[in-house]
Amino acid sequence: MYHNQVVLITGANRGIGLATSKKFLEEGYTVVLTSRDAVKGRQVVESLGMYSNLYFFQLDISDDQSVETCIDSVIQNLGRIDILINNAGVHYDPWQNPLNVDMNQVLDALNVNSLGAWRMSNATIPIMKRQHFGRIINVSSSIGSLTSISADTPAYSLSKAALNIVTIKLSKALEHTPICINALCPGWVQTDMGGNHAPKSPLEAAEDIYWLTQQDHLNGKFVRNQNIIPF
Repeated sequence: MYHNQVVLITGANRGIGLATSKKFLEEGYTVVLTSRDAVKGRQVVESLGMYSNLYFFQLDISDDQSVETCIDSVIQNLGRIDILINNAGVHYDPWQNPLNVDMNQVLDALNVNSLGAWRMSNATIPIMKRQHFGRIINVSSSIGSLTSISADTPAYSLSKAALNIVTIKLSKALEHTPICINALCPGWVQTDMGGNHAPKSPLEAAEDIYWLTQQDHLNGKFVRNQNIIPF
């Protein structure tokens, strides 16, 4: 069955983003696959040529102009954005500690992992309001949870904690609207970032993301393995 809904996924040329793209394609959604690297993004789209409901747009979520250009192009070509999956992320840094952290990496992690999702959300929310429907999923991490935070991965965990706060603030601003925004921890997943020894496959993470987009009653929540967890 085909939907008329459009799903935009950031950082979708590999890992969880690519698996999520495939999941929504299989469910009949129109998928906008985006990546910062245009060559890699187009190669992935070519490899998925069996899907007529797949589109590619280059996108750097750390750049305001790139976000604006991408969103404008999607609207010009497809007319709508119903679901936004803020998946792109950088700088998982287990080799660092807070006492000697590279502040440039911290700033870059914040700009991509936190502000990038915020940019994308603010660019799509007016579209969703006009449509009277919208779902936003921020792919976060439990290492950014204030209830379990440690000294490890300082740049990454700080950026994910900030992303969780962005999720809460936007959900409060969107109360009494038909738009829901939630954060999701995919767990330890077999990706370039997670490594081959991770217990969870990208497909399993994609299933969790898809499930959360179907939950109309959840807004401003943090979810892992389809259960609500503390921020």
